[in-house]
Amino acid sequence: MHHDELMDNAELFTDLLNSTERLEDYMKSLPDNSLGIDLTEDEEYMIASLVYLEAGSGSYELQKAIASVIFNRMIRYGMTARQVIYQPGVFSPAGRVAYTRPSAMSRMAVRDVLEDGTTLPRNVLAFQLGGYHRFGRAYCKIQGVYFTAM
Repeated sequence: MHHDELMDNAELFTDLLNSTERLEDYMKSLPDNSLGIDLTEDEEYMIASLVYLEAGSGSYELQKAIASVIFNRMIRYGMTARQVIYQPGVFSPAGRVAYTRPSAMSRMAVRDVLEDGTTLPRNVLAFQLGGYHRFGRAYCKIQGVYFTAM
């Protein structure tokens, strides 16, 4: 690019930033959340219940990481919350989700990840206590829970 083109682009960008109306229009065009996932209240509650069952009284960081894995799986596989939660062999406490009342912290963790984005990269799709999965690559450990990237 020539100097004149760079200056023109800089002026256009500055105009956009300085125009409250244009900025508001741009903000309205963005999805409701950073993940681009729309959930019903029931789906959000189901995810929070699973987070609570998986994380127990673990830290807020752990709960957000578990919620991140759930959302990463939804995005990667194009599945609904229900499909991800009840996918055979993935989440062992899934059978108790319908009977579980999530903690306020679990609900907040799910809401924060939904609004702010995942705390783990999109390729982190699994976790377990005590060690990394045999498949995939070790990513991180949070309070004894090992997260695996694929």
